[in-house]
Amino acid sequence: MKPLLQALFAVAMLWSLAVTMVKISICAFYVRVFGRKSHTYITSYVVMIVSVAWCLVAVFGLAFECGPLEAFWDHISPGTICGTTELEYAIINGLNALNDLIILLLPLPAIWNLQISTQEKVQVSCIFLLGSLTCGISLARLIMIVENQADDPAWNAPQHILAVVEVCTGIVSACLPTMRPLAQRIFSSRASFRDISCGLGIYRG
Repeated sequence: MKPLLQALFAVAMLWSLAVTMVKISICAFYVRVFGRKSHTYITSYVVMIVSVAWCLVAVFGLAFECGPLEAFWDHISPGTICGTTELEYAIINGLNALNDLIILLLPLPAIWNLQISTQEKVQVSCIFLLGSLTCGISLARLIMIVENQADDPAWNAPQHILAVVEVCTGIVSACLPTMRPLAQRIFSSRASFRDISCGLGIYRG
């Protein structure tokens, strides 16, 4: 049991740092893309500061949840004291889910103020909204934390699996907007191939 609790402690620490770095990278991308004239510029910096503050609260809150630190994975030693970690986890993950939602919706006003066609606005918005998968995972993890208060940490394994999945999907979501030129090139190449094939009487589907 002790190695498992030590691993869960490390996962919780690294998860807080990882999701914060992903959020900062996404906000930095917003700053670079939308420029100083957009409200997204200032808001992105505010979200960065809030994300860093959240990370500090999450890391230090977990680090000082038990005294001494070893009490997190060794509750039976004399002189160990631990707080109510379930409530702390619920608050931390609730704020994380809210922050994810803000980051997801942050670029939409700037996108719809661009001087492009409505179709292009919808396409760009859909690309940015692909990050909603990360928000869904954050919400699912929050629900698990609230509903599943098992004493045996092994029963909480799905929560920690979702924590890893959340970080991975966050990284993918952060990269998706930059994939638009590649997608356009691929689909335009396929369209050109289809046009040529139709002209030659080769394409049938």
